[in-house]
Amino acid sequence: MAPVTMGTTQVMSARMPERDARSDTRSELNVTMPPGRTGLLVAAGVCLLVPIVALLWVSSYAKETPKLGGIPFFFWYQFLWVFLTSALTYTAHRLVLAARGRRDDEDRP
Repeated sequence: MAPVTMGTTQVMSARMPERDARSDTRSELNVTMPPGRTGLLVAAGVCLLVPIVALLWVSSYAKETPKLGGIPFFFWYQFLWVFLTSALTYTAHRLVLAARGRRDDEDRP
């Protein structure tokens, strides 16, 4: 922070340092992105997109029959997606890790 004088009081300015328009923040911070396999990342995205589309398409499940144990289709279909979504989210997580070439236990001591 650079000190700035305002009247008789000196305050600290939280200005960002001037940057050249051509500079790349990642290279300045020595951050490298892990290599990724695009096909696996796309598959992970599809895994995350499927539940959204399935639940936003209400007309596909806005009905009473078939009933499951007396529960209308409308309710048990949505409840089933709770478990399907968690499985698809876990699958997407594993696909992203595979695309980056990392395992879960690499970050652990």
